[in-house]
Amino acid sequence: MKLFVQRSGWVAGAVAWMLACMGAGGSLPEPAAQGTAGAAAQPAHAGCPGLRSGRYRVVDPNVDDAGSTVLQVDAAALRATLPGGTEPLPLTDTGACSFSFPHAQGSSRMLVSSAGLGLLLRHRAGSAAKPHADISMLVPEQALPLSELAGTWNRLSYAREGKNAPLQAALDSFSVGSDGAVSITRECKGLVCAVPSAAAPLRFASHPDGGFTLGGGGGGGGGGGGGGVPARVFAFKTASGQVLMVERLPGHRGLAVAARQQALAIPKVGAGSRFWELFVNPQGVSSEIESPEITVTATDPAAGTVTRRRTADGRLDTQVYNQPLPGMRYRTADNCSVNGAPSPCDGSLSMTLPGAGMTVYVGLESKPFLAVAIVQP
Repeated sequence: MKLFVQRSGWVAGAVAWMLACMGAGGSLPEPAAQGTAGAAAQPAHAGCPGLRSGRYRVVDPNVDDAGSTVLQVDAAALRATLPGGTEPLPLTDTGACSFSFPHAQGSSRMLVSSAGLGLLLRHRAGSAAKPHADISMLVPEQALPLSELAGTWNRLSYAREGKNAPLQAALDSFSVGSDGAVSITRECKGLVCAVPSAAAPLRFASHPDGGFTLGGGGGGGGGGGGGGVPARVFAFKTASGQVLMVERLPGHRGLAVAARQQALAIPKVGAGSRFWELFVNPQGVSSEIESPEITVTATDPAAGTVTRRRTADGRLDTQVYNQPLPGMRYRTADNCSVNGAPSPCDGSLSMTLPGAGMTVYVGLESKPFLAVAIVQP
């Protein structure tokens, strides 16, 4: 499948860029049950029900590990064994389902959603002013049958053409048959989605080490492996019955996140949330974790638009719901304002993960990025 390239320069840590991006996706509360399907018997942390004991698959856009990296968590004792480690490390509860733990090259953070999906932020080399942090998605390990993947999906990918190339954003939709066969139904650029030209067939298959593979033909945006190497896919079913997928692309090529295609309801005026939020630049380096808060100030159900106010500076922005595909949100660049005056902001495509308390979004136009927002309890 085709990857739509959005290129730009990157200035790590630029305050203006962070303010322009911040809150582009921003999650709103969902009436979804907490917890993880199939994991209810696992002990949970008293202060964060989404954190349960067990194995978590670690999906890092910069690591070519064939999907084998695992984080082991003991939620009751608040200890975790990191990938490559042999001794469990103590987790410190810093509030709102955020945990810190020591790391050989600096402190690290783990954020957990209400359903159990998580983010792992590991500080690497770099100065205190410009730390280098790697970001990974954490997917609780579940044994789901191939039939759970049947249906039509939206997929946001953040992928690179080669090992040293910048990460770039893409959106597509695809359908999965009961036998795992995949057909690509739409490839999107901005608000324009089109049926793709003929492509090599793709198919999901169960993997003996857990999860699935996606392969059978070429690679590109979010699906299949480069050079015939299949992608690893980890599916996750929430307590509310929603199935989500996180895809690790082979050869340091990035990751993709998929949710079943279903229309979003327009939120009510006054709805709002505070959430954890971070950004990943085209080199795969994460920003520091932010904690913005947004409130819906106006809606137009007929037009499908929602206007939101960011508490920190009063910035207003407007998103179009269910565009360019059902279940997506779109924000055009520079449609933001503060106190009536125009305020720069980046264009973005956002995908809420139903029942997960998490939103994934990507930057478009001139500033590609991947961002993840987790609603705070």
